[in-house]
Amino acid sequence: CKWAGKRLPTETEWESAARRPYASLTSSQKAYPWGDERPSNDSEWRLNLWQGAFPHSDAALDGYAGLAPARAYEPSKVGLYNMLGNVWEWTGTWYAKSSGQRVLRGGSYVDSPDGS
Repeated sequence: CKWAGKRLPTETEWESAARRPYASLTSSQKAYPWGDERPSNDSEWRLNLWQGAFPHSDAALDGYAGLAPARAYEPSKVGLYNMLGNVWEWTGTWYAKSSGQRVLRGGSYVDSPDGS
């Protein structure tokens, strides 16, 4: 990030951005950037996840086996793409500074809809 004059968002900043427009003191929290509808084979896919027997078979029911292009799915209401699924994203918050580990957010295409 330094080469571009930028920085990683903190964990708090990342969570706030991912949950907008639902993150406020006057509205209830939503489970996903699009609301409370859980990803499933019976709904429209809004993120890239593993569907199948990991690590042997990804059924690609979300449209992609492996990584998806950055703009493969509709952006959130505030214009952010892929806040869940596809790839883990580093934040600027240290998980264990002594080991150089940072807090990750977003999930990955190797995660499943039920978190297993």
